[in-house]
Amino acid sequence: MKKLILLLVLIAARGAVTAQNIAPFRAGDRVAFVGNSITDGGHYHSYIWLYYMTRFPNMRITCYNAGIGGDVVGQINDRFEDDVFSKKPNVLTLTWGMNDTGYFEWYRPDAQDVMDKRIQGSYDNYTLLENKLKQHPEIRKIFILGSPYDETSKFTTKNIYPKKVRLFQK
Repeated sequence: MKKLILLLVLIAARGAVTAQNIAPFRAGDRVAFVGNSITDGGHYHSYIWLYYMTRFPNMRITCYNAGIGGDVVGQINDRFEDDVFSKKPNVLTLTWGMNDTGYFEWYRPDAQDVMDKRIQGSYDNYTLLENKLKQHPEIRKIFILGSPYDETSKFTTKNIYPKKVRLFQK
């Protein structure tokens, strides 16, 4: 009986969860990869460029790394004109959010109050960035969100920020 229930749940979930359908890059695309340290590290956009160059050698695309480690969405928003629009991309990927939820702030006795204000500031900056992006309909936008919270992770006192988990349980 348990196997039947599990099978029904998996079948139902298959219909409910679908992958994002992103169109492939085209010859001549100018792609700006925008974000924080995950982008700044230079790996995933290099892999994408290498994929295109090794499989489609006559289809040239140009990739720009517009990632800066440690950035929060407000800093990304502040540098958008110089670091992104100045490159005249026709495609951009944007990843954000990991740094916006903070790290060491969660050790403070007033952590929840500090982070409530910080997160509201992030939401305000998301809106500013959204408005900026809406002014450029000629640019195809691809949003890459942070990794989902994994409740099966094994935490110790050395790799968890107190009270931060509650942020994801709201």
